[in-house]
Amino acid sequence: MYKNTAGQTVDVALVLRADGNDATGLTPTVRIKKDGAAWAASGGTLTEGENGSYQYAPTQAETNCDHLVVKVTSATALTVLVNLYPIDAALYKADVSGLSTFDPTTDEVTTDTASREASKADVAALATATELAKVIKSGEQANYVSDLGSKAVTATRV
Repeated sequence: MYKNTAGQTVDVALVLRADGNDATGLTPTVRIKKDGAAWAASGGTLTEGENGSYQYAPTQAETNCDHLVVKVTSATALTVLVNLYPIDAALYKADVSGLSTFDPTTDEVTTDTASREASKADVAALATATELAKVIKSGEQANYVSDLGSKAVTATRV
C-alpha cells in the first residue's frame, strides 16, 4: 500500500462464528488505527464481494501513516485485523532513463559504444573443456605435465 494515496483497497474474508461458513449479506463495521493511536471510525468504503469477501477502500488521509491497522467486525462473524505498512512511493520510484534498455525485438541490451567496447574480452587464452579434461584427476600421479596444444599445464594433487 502506498502512503497518502487514495484508490487502494484491502480485501478481507469473513466467516460466521456459528459454523465457519462464508459470512455473506452482512453490514460489517470498519475501524482503523494509525501509528499506534486510538481506534477510530473509518472514513472509507466497505463493499461486499462474493463468498464472504469484503473490500475496504481507505481514504487518502487514512493511508498517511507508517502503520495502519484495519479492523473489520460483525456481531455474527469473526473479527479480522489487517496490518499494513504504507510506503512512500517516491522512495521507490527512480529515474532509470539513463540506464541501458532491452530491445525485445533483437534480444539485445542497447548501450552506448563505450560500454560495448569496454565489455569485450580476449578469451583466446582460455582452455577449452576438452583441454581441461586432460588435467590430473584424483588418484592419478601427484605431478604431471600435459601438453595441451601450445599450452603446458602442470597439475598437482592437493
